[in-house]
Amino acid sequence: MPETTSANENSVSQKGKLSFWQKGFWSIGATGDNVMANSHGYLAMQIYNIGLGVDPAFLGLAMGIPRLIDALTDPIMGNLSDNTHSRFGRRRPYIFIGAILSAIMFYFMWAPPKFLSSVGLGWYFLVIAILYYIAYTIFTVPWGALGLELTQNYNERTKVQAFRQFMAAISGFSLGGMWWLSTKIGDNEVEGVKVVGIIFGCLILVSMLIPAIMCRENTSTQKQPKIAFGESLKETLKNSVFMRLCLVTLMLFLGIFLVNPFALYMNINYVFGPTNKDVNIENIQELKTAIDCQGVEKILDAVWTHSAAEVLGAESFVRINHIAQALSIKSVTLENLDLTPQSLKDIKKEINPENLNKTLSGIITNNLKGSYSYYEIKRLNNNPDILTLAKTVEATSCDKLEPVIQALEENISRSKKIVEDINNASFNRLVAIEASTPVSDLESVMKTTSYLLSKNKVAVFNFWGNFIFQGALILSLPVVTWVSSKIGKKRAMLAGLVFVGFGFSSSWFLYTPEIPYLQMVCLGSIGIGLSCIFMLGGSIMADICDIDELKTGRRREGMFGAMYAWVCKAGQAGTLILSGFMLVWSGYNSSAIFRYQPEDTITMMRQVYTFVPGITAVAAFFVLLSIPISEKKMHEIRALLDARKTT
Repeated sequence: MPETTSANENSVSQKGKLSFWQKGFWSIGATGDNVMANSHGYLAMQIYNIGLGVDPAFLGLAMGIPRLIDALTDPIMGNLSDNTHSRFGRRRPYIFIGAILSAIMFYFMWAPPKFLSSVGLGWYFLVIAILYYIAYTIFTVPWGALGLELTQNYNERTKVQAFRQFMAAISGFSLGGMWWLSTKIGDNEVEGVKVVGIIFGCLILVSMLIPAIMCRENTSTQKQPKIAFGESLKETLKNSVFMRLCLVTLMLFLGIFLVNPFALYMNINYVFGPTNKDVNIENIQELKTAIDCQGVEKILDAVWTHSAAEVLGAESFVRINHIAQALSIKSVTLENLDLTPQSLKDIKKEINPENLNKTLSGIITNNLKGSYSYYEIKRLNNNPDILTLAKTVEATSCDKLEPVIQALEENISRSKKIVEDINNASFNRLVAIEASTPVSDLESVMKTTSYLLSKNKVAVFNFWGNFIFQGALILSLPVVTWVSSKIGKKRAMLAGLVFVGFGFSSSWFLYTPEIPYLQMVCLGSIGIGLSCIFMLGGSIMADICDIDELKTGRRREGMFGAMYAWVCKAGQAGTLILSGFMLVWSGYNSSAIFRYQPEDTITMMRQVYTFVPGITAVAAFFVLLSIPISEKKMHEIRALLDARKTT
């Protein structure tokens, strides 16, 4: 039932009305904020794991650790901006500096050096990500706090957050095109993403600078006495309403981010492509069409990678187990062989003995290291056996290279010739080419092309899927704003949790190869739900700042916004770390030998993706029910604060 308000409450509710431009200039910052916050989810696994072969477990750590550091710096930044006194305001100087640093770090995030190994690339990503999130904190904490203090009006606060979500969703339309655009620029996505880094870096810079230049602050808040970090943190943590709101968001984030990376692999390996044992293009006519559509250069690049991986995989497997047997250490199986596209970078320049020696040495060393337990590594590092191992690897990797070079060149040459012949042939000539080509060679090219097509289909789907997700979010904003004014913010937010839970729980039935785009229903439902939660969560937090002011006599939007972000980011960081290990636990293999994943692996991913977010959404629902906040109560608090200021 709608809550009734007294005449006094109605008079209070009219205060703090903002113009369209006041809300608009501040909310434009959400464009860059959204790109900074979510680009990892749209690009990190695609570029650093699929494109560059960085281990997914390490990549999960490299995404999670910076978020933890980011979470720790948020309260410091919040308290710093709360206590800043300057002629430009408490927030705007930091927004300006953070905008410039964020744009620079975004570019470097997606422009990794070519000379690094897959392990080196993982460490590069980790270091840059730490700097990236520090720059992001300098911008987002003061910018978010500025939004919380723009108005004192109960319902106007919801409209401010609606503007924010609208601008975030507008920028979100472009996020789904990041990977797709990367695949269209240059020979592959690793080259294309560098241009994407420049384009979106400029978008970040412009959108983040606008609120710093165009917004104005309430300078009266600068007259309040400074508060020490420890005291401010203690008061914030004692606010039970705020802590319950944080817990709701934390549980929701735990469910979503823990399984979010799975969607990419579910689509590549199940919805848009078969599992590893079934992958194929059925006939040579389909292969001809695929080459015409994708471009011969992209097909040749993919064929080269998989042809080289097949030869070096078999060769490395024999040599690794020869060394393992000689030194009495654990051997590896072909299924567990770690051979990434990045492992092949040296021989891709030129196939010669020197480059092949470096390639084999790297593959052998990485796989032998991966076979050690912690205690075995410690023993070898304090034992002459490690020197024996190094010498054995060196001797083994440079032994009998000419036959390997010959096999590589022949295998790559056969595959490339098939692609070029089909590309240059008319459809009438295809039957003759198929009859004269060895079945194993033709199937290898078909499998490679099929995998490339599957990736490209998913890249296209991600663009349109994101379009539906962001579109549902935008279209629901006016509805959520209206509904929350009628039934209250809390009830509308509860409805949002129901939509999120349904979106994930229905994925078992709606992620289906029979109708691949049926999963749009899931994405639309999740978009509507998150629209409720993010918009109303921010609005409720502004109300909490009023409750805190009544108790403490201070406005501390910076600390509250920072602590809310801290909880969200800490939970997100933990789930990012765990999600990488969950990929490995599910059986995922990033080796270039495997184009698709085993069927059991995908089944496990689908089960986790279906149930985990649904369970956490239910838990968050019951916590939110316990939050004692309503429009009537907030009008009473606002009246008391206004009366205090007039006395």
